Amino acid sequence: MDIHTEKLHLIEWLAELNDPKVIEEIIALKKAADKNPTDISTKQAMPLRAGDALKDIEAGNTTKLSDFRNEVKRWEKSRIELSRNKA
Repeated sequence: MDIHTEKLHLIEWLAELNDPKVIEEIIALKKAADKNPTDISTKQAMPLRAGDALKDIEAGNTTKLSDFRNEVKRWEKSRIELSRNKA
């Protein structure tokens, strides 16, 4: 998924949108994201994230579990080394 292209599609769609209820929902989603941009548990955000995830899966944008675990291990190791260097 090309995020820039997706954002442009959303902008075009929003420009043509005339449904006040949908616009209110979008505003509520933005307000929730502004309050806590890392909080993925909001009722409005979860369906959007799930939809994005399904699109990624359909497009083959996935990672093997073993690769993911190795990436996490590398990240953990780098964090430990970083904290040691700061001490």
